[in-house]
Amino acid sequence: MNRRLEAIPGETTAPTRLARRLSPVDVMTVAFIVANIVFIALARNSIAEPLPLIGGYLGCLAVSCAAVAIGGPERYAPPRGGLARALRWFQGLFRRGYPLTLFLYFFVAVTRFDTALFKENLDPFFASLDERLFGFVPSWTLMIEHPSLFLSELLSGAYVLYYASIGVLAIWLYTKDRHAMSEYVFVVMLLVYAACLTYIVLPVVGGRYDPTIRELTETYRYGPFTRLMSFIYRRSAHEGAAFPSTHASVSLVVALFSIRRARSLAPLFCVNAALIFAATVYCGYHYVVDVLAALVYVAALYPAGLRLYAALLDREPRAEGAICEPGRRLDEA
Repeated sequence: MNRRLEAIPGETTAPTRLARRLSPVDVMTVAFIVANIVFIALARNSIAEPLPLIGGYLGCLAVSCAAVAIGGPERYAPPRGGLARALRWFQGLFRRGYPLTLFLYFFVAVTRFDTALFKENLDPFFASLDERLFGFVPSWTLMIEHPSLFLSELLSGAYVLYYASIGVLAIWLYTKDRHAMSEYVFVVMLLVYAACLTYIVLPVVGGRYDPTIRELTETYRYGPFTRLMSFIYRRSAHEGAAFPSTHASVSLVVALFSIRRARSLAPLFCVNAALIFAATVYCGYHYVVDVLAALVYVAALYPAGLRLYAALLDREPRAEGAICEPGRRLDEA
């Protein structure tokens, strides 16, 4: 006898419960991690030490799964003590913003296998594009022919602020408008994932492909910001991930989102984005075409990300039996 299985009222299946816990950025993050693991596994013979890379991405997958499993404050009773409230606050911040904590690993890791398809970096071609535009390669010339302690400190300081600005805006939005934070994280990570996937098929080191420029970027000189950037490049020792410039694209998204959702921070982030665009070239990190590509990516993916997030908004986590404080929306709990 054929009988259709029907769900018992008030009960949900495991896949349904999981789907209700996943946010759009969860799905996108897991898909990105799995895609990288599959690529590394398939191209393992062309990658040096593929197993540690797979292990790193599996670790990122574990962090993502843990964030989803633990959930946000809306899944728990309102805390009573001050310490418990603080822990719930940080729990909610992590639940919505955990992909930002994986950003650095994704950026550095891709430089370990971005030559799996092309065995050599494509810098000669990209440098030639700059030379056709300007008659020389700005990232190989400006810092050498126009040395300046002031410019180096100003532009290196913008780079340092860039690293802080991503998290600062996320925390600000979480404090003021938690839905806006989720939207912000989704759009930023959409740009990051698109860039990282591009790096796999277009391996470009950037201005540091030139040995003289690389040595300058890793030499301790001038003031604290220039020295800090030299320290970062010495310790990370990564090569690649230049086209498009993630620094340029993400700093622009931070500026655009601050105009949209955090007006009081907008002047600072807008000025910093403009300085980042100059710093990428003057400090020898990127070709001009890397920055132009970043503009194209933002022009295409920023509005697309906002529309896509709005379309997927009804998929934001809504845990069963979630407890919400009186007078507050569930997504603000």
